[in-house]
Amino acid sequence: MRLNLTAALLTTVSLIAFAASPAMAGGYKIGKNTFTGKFSITAGQNSNAATAAAKAGKSFDDDDEDEDLEDLVDDNELDPQELAEDDSEEDDDDDNDGIPDFSEPGTPAQVYRDSRVQYGAGLNHAYAFSDTFSWKSAVLAGVNRQMDRHELNRINWAANTGPEFKIKSGGVTINPSVTYAQLEKAHKNQSESTIASLATKWKVNKQLDLSLRMNKEFRNNVAPRTTNTDVAAFKIGAAYKLTPKDKFSLNFSPKIDRNENALKSKDAWSADIGYARKLPWAMTAGVAYKYSESEFINGVAVPLRKDKDHLYTTALSKDFENGMFAAIGAAYKSKDANIALKGNHDKSVFIQTGWKF
Repeated sequence: MRLNLTAALLTTVSLIAFAASPAMAGGYKIGKNTFTGKFSITAGQNSNAATAAAKAGKSFDDDDEDEDLEDLVDDNELDPQELAEDDSEEDDDDDNDGIPDFSEPGTPAQVYRDSRVQYGAGLNHAYAFSDTFSWKSAVLAGVNRQMDRHELNRINWAANTGPEFKIKSGGVTINPSVTYAQLEKAHKNQSESTIASLATKWKVNKQLDLSLRMNKEFRNNVAPRTTNTDVAAFKIGAAYKLTPKDKFSLNFSPKIDRNENALKSKDAWSADIGYARKLPWAMTAGVAYKYSESEFINGVAVPLRKDKDHLYTTALSKDFENGMFAAIGAAYKSKDANIALKGNHDKSVFIQTGWKF
């Protein structure tokens, strides 16, 4: 298994090194058109494959559109544990569908150890009508292949488009956009989402950036026995460069998730803090912590289900010539739940390489 992961990673490194060239390292500019893109491959191992995998995270100066799309696609991904519940034969009794068992609060869910390979690709395009107005579009595709639990294999893709307005005198950027995202799991279409977004960024000074993103998602869950969802969320963020080599980030994001099945509707919020440090040899080290809470608002079950998630991540990345990059990292994720079989935990490690232009 590990040999397969290593072989896939080394093969990709060779292909990327062959394809990269100095002329493409800074992107393509053709008249008023600008093209940028990224391809990556990530090999990793999880102690619990049913939970979210570790990600490399954002780089020190990264404000590319593909990172925003990754966040949107991640929000669109369905919980594998929830999908398993929806497909189970035990849900045949509609009167009891979704009502949890409270007999053993806090009992951890079953653990599934697995290895994975993830491929990601994105292409961004911007057409500048003027110094203050441009139109941006992007496409993103991702493939996640689980080596042991093939039922968790998934394909994600998204397309995003919208104008960008810059108010140079105030350092403000405004970007309304529309995104269409689709998730396919185990060769079956699972969900389709249309997401309307409004993102703003205010560069207060050379050290401080403030941001706000508002999303309204309409998710059509097409898998058997799942129901549609409307999600409203916004994210407030701040990034501060203490020194040219030290950067802190802080984000807060509440979310309202309304499902056609009232037992799955919930209110949630999350907060995260991160620190990144530039190192010699074009390297960057980072650590982050994210805390989130979800409360299912259905009044049938007593007590109401409440989840608390903790996510700790650390990563080390390096930029090479010709747009190549690499990263290694680890993460620990735990879910504390007051409902039996809903809590879980995951330890994961990953190694990543890729190319961006």
